[in-house]
Amino acid sequence: MKTVLFIILPYPSHYNACFGLAQKAQDRGFKVVFTGYPHLKDHIEKQGYTFHAMEYTSEYNIQTIKGFIAFFLRSLLEKKEIRNRYRVWYRSVIEIRSVHEQYRPVQIFLDAHLSHYYLYLLKYRQSITILSTKLSTKRSPGLPPLNSFYVPKDTYLSKLYCEALWIKYIVKIRLRRLKNSLAFLGKDEHHFQQRLCKKHGVQWNSIFEQQNTFFIGLKETPTLILGSEKLEFPTRKIRPYEKYFQLPIHRNEEKYFTQDYMRVLERIQYLKNTRAFSTIYCAWGTLNNGDTKVVSSFMNRLVDTIITREDLILVVSTGSMNIDIEENDQIFLLDRVPQLNMLNHSDMMITHGGHNSIKECLQVGVPMLVYPLNVKVDQPGNAVRVYVNGYGIYGQMNKDTPEMILNKINGVLLMKKNLKHLEELKEITQHIFHPNSPFYEFDKLEV
Repeated sequence: MKTVLFIILPYPSHYNACFGLAQKAQDRGFKVVFTGYPHLKDHIEKQGYTFHAMEYTSEYNIQTIKGFIAFFLRSLLEKKEIRNRYRVWYRSVIEIRSVHEQYRPVQIFLDAHLSHYYLYLLKYRQSITILSTKLSTKRSPGLPPLNSFYVPKDTYLSKLYCEALWIKYIVKIRLRRLKNSLAFLGKDEHHFQQRLCKKHGVQWNSIFEQQNTFFIGLKETPTLILGSEKLEFPTRKIRPYEKYFQLPIHRNEEKYFTQDYMRVLERIQYLKNTRAFSTIYCAWGTLNNGDTKVVSSFMNRLVDTIITREDLILVVSTGSMNIDIEENDQIFLLDRVPQLNMLNHSDMMITHGGHNSIKECLQVGVPMLVYPLNVKVDQPGNAVRVYVNGYGIYGQMNKDTPEMILNKINGVLLMKKNLKHLEELKEITQHIFHPNSPFYEFDKLEV
């Protein structure tokens, strides 16, 4: 049996985005293997795929002056420090090559966040397709970076402002790289990668590009954007080597069908049979330590909003967050929720704007109220695109009052009733492979 290898950034959200494609490969008869940290083994194997534990290349992110001085002095005074760091870095190169030798995959799907692994596997001349679990992160004329709240317009001033946003972002990234380079006396991971490029007889700049959000991008490499083009700004021009690829999202959620969840569904069904009401589902994804206080404050305002109306039910997936809210006939708190199932019983979702949650809402035609939680990632850009394309509304978690939240909830529920294109969006997720596509050869591979 031939193997398809997924080298994915080791976070559940990145794996979840790839499961539709992995299922398609498995249905074709291929063995599907995912790499990851050991603690993620259960998450992968419960979906029916093979898991291979490995350590990933670690990257330093020096954020403070104190940290910079510590690394600089250590590099300056300890002669073996650079050599040891190089050995640690090169071990990750050897490890991914050993994974390749073990499975001999006919196709590799590489997470866009891990573009440096393209270089590590260059010697095999293997068929590698980049998987972008986000919308396009590449620089596009007249459009802002994906971490921006700005809504572009078709004017000269707007295009100029978008260019300024990109310049600001790229300068920030280059300064961070310069800081790392100085801290390690020029012998940082970027230097190690350049040495490997030289060994393979290629220039670093011929493979990688910096006109990209969040991570270093690859030049003209076949890329599958795991999402719908319908969620992009309408003016975005697709590059020849890019393809939007939205398969139906599938996930084994059996372990989340708890007695408490079934009790909530019974309550929803009872109300559906007795009077008109709306179900609001709320989830925030994986929270960082600094997010809890902000979310808890917002949740108190949200609950104050919900209880002003008897025709609303709020179901909250709390995850690891402790929320000081009492449950009642309108408010239900659950540690974990089978989200794909829950959305089928929901009239709207309140979300942080993660790409996976947005795709799942679009798949079942559920409009969204987006409150970006992390403004350093793609959530602001996702929120703006949801709004521009008419799939929902976005707000500001720190500023919106209960009255503002209620107005936005009313607006989103009105979308559910009036926007036919939310139903039409379901058809987008029925995308299948095109056997004759010159861009994508996967469906031609023989098992």
